[in-house]
Order: sequence, then C-alpha cells, then structure tokens
Amino acid sequence: MYCAFILNNMGYRILVNDWSNTKELSHVISHNDYSNTIRTYRNIDFNFSYDELKGYDYVITYITEYDTIAGRLDISGYCYMIINSSVYKNSIFKCENIIRKFKGDIIFIIRDRIGSIGRKYIGKFMISSDKILCMYEVKFDEYDKEYQYGMDYDGLIEFKYLSDDLCKALVKSISIISGRSQNIVKKALKWAKGGKVFDNRFLE
Repeated sequence: MYCAFILNNMGYRILVNDWSNTKELSHVISHNDYSNTIRTYRNIDFNFSYDELKGYDYVITYITEYDTIAGRLDISGYCYMIINSSVYKNSIFKCENIIRKFKGDIIFIIRDRIGSIGRKYIGKFMISSDKILCMYEVKFDEYDKEYQYGMDYDGLIEFKYLSDDLCKALVKSISIISGRSQNIVKKALKWAKGGKVFDNRFLE
C-alpha cells in the first residue's frame, strides 16, 4: 500500500488487486462482502476479483505465497516488487516463479528480518535474473514502529512510522518507475505519512 498512497498523491489513478488466497485487504475494504468486487477507499480502487481491469495509470497486485507479499506495478516496462517477509534462501528463489510473469525490468526491495543482507545467495539471485534492474536491501530496525502501530489508515497499513531506510528505497524506486524527481516523490511520501490522501490526484 505504500506505493499506492504515494503514487495517488503524485496525481496518478491507482488500482490495487487483492489476488491473495486469504484476501488480505478484504476485512478493511469490503468487510468480506464480495457482492461488489470493486471498492474505492481513500481515492484508490480495490479489485477482489481476478479480472484484469484497464484504465489505470498503475496497477498494484498483492500475491501471497509462502509468507511473501509481492506488489507489482506494470508501466513503461518497469515493475516493482517488495518482499515483506523473512528472506531465507529457499524463499527468495521461490520468487522466481512470480518474476517470470513480469513484463519488464524489476525493482526489487527486500525488507530483511533475519540478517540476510550481504549473503551470497542474495547476490546470486540478483545476477541470475536478467529482469532485475536494481535491488535494495533494507535492514530490519527493531525500533521501527511500523511493526508496532497501525496509524491514520484505519488499520489498513502501518504507514506513519516507516523506517528511514525503507523510505529512501521507496523514494528511489518510485522515482525510477514514474520518471518524476525524487523531490516530488518525497513530498508525496511526506503527505502520505501525515495521513493526507488527495482526492484531486494533483500535488498542491
């Protein structure tokens, strides 16, 4: 959801697909009511069906597999993937099945919770895939309150207390994907962290 709120504040129209087996977002967005598979929340459309909908600037898809959550952006040949779970050797190579489905180059962010930064298999994974454009390894911060409190978004995401390292990785990644300057992305991130989600889809 980090990218969804940031890109929305940059003036783009966003669709979030929840294709996870457990429908991770349904309890907040639809209260488990699927009579209407498209829901709008904070100016962002959520799709709980498996239909591929058109007409959006960015499409972010949640896929849950082996405790790994991947977010996908399909635009201008660039894709974005963030791994939020522990990155063990067997887990990261299972990501290859997901990566093969991507249409273009991938920006890959690993939120490391097990001290895997710098491990040889991480580098091997990056080198072995000809689709990975760049990789950011974000060190787990035990004081990162993002894991302790849900603020500002009715419990949908814990956004306000993201670690500085993750924010830097998000700014760099979204700047590459959108072609916009990092200063614009930083402003959109600052507003999103403050609980501001704009309906007009334009920066003030």
